[in-house]
Amino acid sequence: MTKYNAHSSPPYLRWLLLAAWAVALVGYFGPWIGHPSAALAWNAYDLFDLLRLLPQIENGSLIVNLQALRLPLVGLGVLLPVILAEHRWPWRLAGAALGMALVFATLPPYPEIIGAWRAPGWRIAFWWSIGSMTGAVLAAWLTPRLHMYRTWIQAAWIILTGIPSTITFFRLLPALSELHAAPIKPGWGFWSCQGAMLVIVIISWVRGISQRGSKMSKIDNPALEQIRAVKAHYEPMLMRKANVVGVGIGLRQSDNRLTDQLALVVNVTHKVPWEELSQEARIPRNLNGIPVDVQVTGDIMAQE
Repeated sequence: MTKYNAHSSPPYLRWLLLAAWAVALVGYFGPWIGHPSAALAWNAYDLFDLLRLLPQIENGSLIVNLQALRLPLVGLGVLLPVILAEHRWPWRLAGAALGMALVFATLPPYPEIIGAWRAPGWRIAFWWSIGSMTGAVLAAWLTPRLHMYRTWIQAAWIILTGIPSTITFFRLLPALSELHAAPIKPGWGFWSCQGAMLVIVIISWVRGISQRGSKMSKIDNPALEQIRAVKAHYEPMLMRKANVVGVGIGLRQSDNRLTDQLALVVNVTHKVPWEELSQEARIPRNLNGIPVDVQVTGDIMAQE
């Protein structure tokens, strides 16, 4: 059986993802406030500390989680080794180290860090930083093995860490406008960071769709013709067995995940342990060298 690899991204796409990641990082440390008196200093990283002094925050009239403004940095830190998953191990190791350094910057400062793991105001931020630094290391080792799921992980992670910061920032804009006695708009840093993260989501989503659609199309024709002949010959016999509701051609499953191996797929209403089946009811594990994969689909009913 010939195997194929439909998971590798084109080189230009890998560099495009890295470029978008770099733009997002620059934008994160760029001005998020589009006001001349604040633009030079008020980036997303500084906003966490500066906005705690807002009157609306201090008197409790505005309740927001300012720690969400640090989430994009956490997201970019863990994302880097994921983007570098298809590069050589020194690149992945360097990406994990840089990612850990970025996440480390979100930890509480001294002396708050001493008891941050149990302090109400710092507990969540402390543990998400520790967990994300661990995640950056795991990403360098694990994501090369995730293949087609890697693109969906990228998209989901960016959405998870990007949306809360955006919502929090826009909720703060009215208070900032009141503070400056003038309308406040997001600065170029905000648009660069969020725009680049959106580009990463779009690329990951499109790549995930294309990988899913190309799994079957990249299987070589001789193997497909061989399995079609086996299916035509053995389908009547298989359909007479208990619980069988269909026979088809598809990718073999392992641990509830699709592999790259083409197989004869036998659909059953439910699975019965091998030792409890009679000899006549047992479905062969392979036929003429073609693997047979038994998959549960339940009862198949015709629709009007």
